[in-house]
Amino acid sequence: MEQKENNIGITSQLAEKGCDAFLIIGNSNNADVYYTTHFLASDPFTYIQTKNGEEVLIVSSMELGRAKIEARVETVQTMQEYGFSEKMKERKDGELAYCDCLAAVFQRMSAKHIMVPRDFPLFTAQTLKEL
Repeated sequence: MEQKENNIGITSQLAEKGCDAFLIIGNSNNADVYYTTHFLASDPFTYIQTKNGEEVLIVSSMELGRAKIEARVETVQTMQEYGFSEKMKERKDGELAYCDCLAAVFQRMSAKHIMVPRDFPLFTAQTLKEL
């Protein structure tokens, strides 16, 4: 697959660090998330980019339509597409179910080494590491 560089330089950083993907989680209070996606929402949402330049924005079902219009990212999905409701019933914990869904996204992308920003949530990082 041809490697493409987006205008924010993540692809080159992934190559430099030897990582498969970049993950950032945030909401409209996080300037980095807005700069990366050009999307604002009060609820947390997720941006992932692979070393090949594949990008995905994962938002709540309520924000899906608006995100497809406003975000600069072409692929916009919801956690429901990764079985969030079922995982929530199994895990009985929203954060664990969310991490299970992220693990499914990374598996689909064949991404094992994930780069995150310095202010990334420790619980999420540790849980993903254990999955």
